[in-house]
Amino acid sequence: MNNVITELAEWFSMECDGDWEHGEGITIESLDNPGWSLRICLDGTLLADKAFSPIMKGNSEDFNDTTWLNCYREGDFFYAYGGRDMLEEIIKVFIEWMKANTDPSPWDDEVERLKSKCRELQSDIKKGINREPDIRLVNSEIDNIPQEHPGKRVLRRMFEEIYQ
Repeated sequence: MNNVITELAEWFSMECDGDWEHGEGITIESLDNPGWSLRICLDGTLLADKAFSPIMKGNSEDFNDTTWLNCYREGDFFYAYGGRDMLEEIIKVFIEWMKANTDPSPWDDEVERLKSKCRELQSDIKKGINREPDIRLVNSEIDNIPQEHPGKRVLRRMFEEIYQ
């Protein structure tokens, strides 16, 4: 199983679309009480319209409590704060919520097929082979993938690289 940092990085990569990552993105910072903060922009992601039940435990004012935790959603942002021993835990809270609220699986096979097709087209074009009819077909097939599927963004980037 992946660790939570890897899973957060994978989610980040899926959400990157050439625009979202230039905005608010993800911020992890240390706190002076001491502890950690995590802020994630949800606007434009699969989680944009998903509810989150706040989680609160421990006492952030107690210097000896290293396991306090406060996670909530406000507007377009997911916020999580935790004691100095809780960085992994606050990321885990987000990962578990993300996994419970994003199920792109019905389209996963189609996305993988189109990724493979894009790689094949790109290789052929580099060799000077004209694949224009196939390129138009793949473009229309990508249009059929639901907008909220994170793989659609990846496919769009791959498709754009074909024309570079």
